[in-house]
Amino acid sequence: MRLFCGVRGYDSVRELGQPLQTERSLHRHLEGYKLTPGLLEDIMASLALKHWFEETLPNLGKAYFKRCFCISAATFRYIVESCRIDMQRVDTTMREAISVEKRVAVSLYHLCSAAEDRTITELFAVGRSTVNLLYKEFCTTVLKNLEDDWVKMPSPTDMEEHMREFFAVTGFPQGVGALDGCHFPVPPPKKYASDYYNNKGWYSMILLALVNHRYHFRFTNDGSPGWYHDSFVYGR
Repeated sequence: MRLFCGVRGYDSVRELGQPLQTERSLHRHLEGYKLTPGLLEDIMASLALKHWFEETLPNLGKAYFKRCFCISAATFRYIVESCRIDMQRVDTTMREAISVEKRVAVSLYHLCSAAEDRTITELFAVGRSTVNLLYKEFCTTVLKNLEDDWVKMPSPTDMEEHMREFFAVTGFPQGVGALDGCHFPVPPPKKYASDYYNNKGWYSMILLALVNHRYHFRFTNDGSPGWYHDSFVYGR
């Protein structure tokens, strides 16, 4: 991916394979080209962050990686391989495709942090619209390829074992999980607005989830109107 394509000298220097490490060397290579105010600083910042994921992050250790993405490196690789067929893109004559690894990393960082799109754009050196595009693509792919394997209720043959383990951890007999919901504020729709007015006094949609004694999700439901009770949503 080429940034600041309007600066001709910058692209030719990058192709030499020798990183520009100082402002003096950058000035020397760009000598003769007119730079708008602040463009030099933008280029230097982009050079510093362009390879943060590919080169810097692997050297910061497993603990730092988990803080960034809330999963281990091994789990990250598993997700990448599970999504590779659907998220792989080919290079074109116009630009180099973003790797599957980076696509997954951008999406996970978006999911597990409170960072704004602008921050993620600068950190991973991708376009702001690309961040949202990758995020939506990733979520769709994960639901397609992984949901049935990981988010499912215990089978009848496994139910007794799950009840024993749940009782051992929580002290509650005859249980296989804990069920609860949370409300997300939404603007009221034009139709059936009253259905979304919850008992807390505002408009919302419900996210309902069931987790087992190991904090693994076994059931999820989202999008139900805010006035619904959790038991009603689960029984639908």
